[in-house]
Amino acid sequence: MIIQAENLTAGLGTEVLLHNIDWTVEPNQHWVITGANGAGKSMLINTIIGRSRIMKGSLRFPFLGEKVDFLKKKKAITRVSFTDTSKLFKSAEIQHYYQQRYHAFDADGHLTVRDYLQTGGLDENNPEHLAVLQLLDLDVLIDKERIKLSSGQTRKLLLAKALIKEPQLLLLDNPYIGLDAGSRQILNDTLDRLASERNISIILSGHFDVLPNCISHRLHLEEGHVGYQGSMKELEADQVAELTSQQLEKLEEVKAFYQEKKKVLPVKDVFQLDGVSVRYGQTTILDNLSWQVKPGEKWMLKGQNGAGKSTLLSLLYGDNPQAYSLPVYLFDQKRGPGQSIWAIKERIGFTSPELHAYYDQDLLARHVVWSGLTDTFHVKPGTPTDFRVITEALFAYFGISACLNRPFSQLSTGAQRLVLFMRAVIKVPPVLLLDEPFQGFDQQTIQACRSLLSKVLDDQFTLIFITHFEHEAPSIVDQTFRLKS
Repeated sequence: MIIQAENLTAGLGTEVLLHNIDWTVEPNQHWVITGANGAGKSMLINTIIGRSRIMKGSLRFPFLGEKVDFLKKKKAITRVSFTDTSKLFKSAEIQHYYQQRYHAFDADGHLTVRDYLQTGGLDENNPEHLAVLQLLDLDVLIDKERIKLSSGQTRKLLLAKALIKEPQLLLLDNPYIGLDAGSRQILNDTLDRLASERNISIILSGHFDVLPNCISHRLHLEEGHVGYQGSMKELEADQVAELTSQQLEKLEEVKAFYQEKKKVLPVKDVFQLDGVSVRYGQTTILDNLSWQVKPGEKWMLKGQNGAGKSTLLSLLYGDNPQAYSLPVYLFDQKRGPGQSIWAIKERIGFTSPELHAYYDQDLLARHVVWSGLTDTFHVKPGTPTDFRVITEALFAYFGISACLNRPFSQLSTGAQRLVLFMRAVIKVPPVLLLDEPFQGFDQQTIQACRSLLSKVLDDQFTLIFITHFEHEAPSIVDQTFRLKS
């Protein structure tokens, strides 16, 4: 037996988040853990690796034998989380590091793929280790600086570090976040190969559309309780309920707030790119790109992983220094000396997977939302009362009022992403740049977000929305801009 949980009750501090879990994982079984946001998926994964408090019951690992010391368990059980990858390389200068990937030469001295893997025990004279690099196509990236890897390449790097340890139980938390359809299939194929070629038990957690063929069992959690466990059966589509009367009431409150606070942009064009090319050394990210966005337009920005979507947004949001030498016009002004980056950010609400990756984890959830008022990673004292009130309305609308005063680091992945979504909309910006804002959300939360955006963004607000799933786009989105790989 791999895992045996009996009446397992666990949580953080005194807060119980898992209730009376009875669950067994046998050899040759591969599981997926599912459930709505906050159901306890990540909490169960963290409990397995010893990062939460067991309050009652037991959690045993019979495959490790009778006596299990910390080092033996750490070697045999490995978790890979794909939601906070860049925190592994966090700099003391968070703001600088967050922007650093867009600087062509500022990454000098940072860890290469080889450096990072060597911290995990990489031995290039070990045939097994070389086989892992080849399996994940990292052998050709061995000398590339980690900060320059794409999101897909970064998760392969994390998976490689885990496999080099030769674990017997591999836990993958939210593995599909940020992957396009092709990349999701590649990951599934890779996991199938791992299951067939290596003696590894695999457990996935999160939301998914297509699973690896090797997944044989499912554990479904509902508010910290077991809702279903057993062999995989035909999975029905998530049933999305209509908004409740309370949600509709809060939605009207947010709409009224937006109408009161909105500022009309006195510009002809919000953004204009005239033949923009972005290159790093011999690598071309964007090639002769032209795009014009006018006030009030609602766009979906599409493209496969690596097509340059995040780089494009970095030009529009003021984070990419190449904008100074390129034909990039923001709010009718050519990007260059004399145009304040803060004047740009003041007009834009922004969220992205990378923002999540680098965000300061020490703030309370409401403080994270309020940091959006200053476009920084910190909160200034004296948040106006009306913004405090609307923050409470937003938390109530999404049904997470209990998270208002909870540390950001103690929230589930989905709740963290939801808090960052609220951070983007809190200041009523005339322009919203939302880079895969619904990563880690269940279908009910996605629908609530779509309804909010469609309700409050009238024809005076501009929206640019990035997603790998077209059904996630709000109904108000009526134009598409596609980047070619």
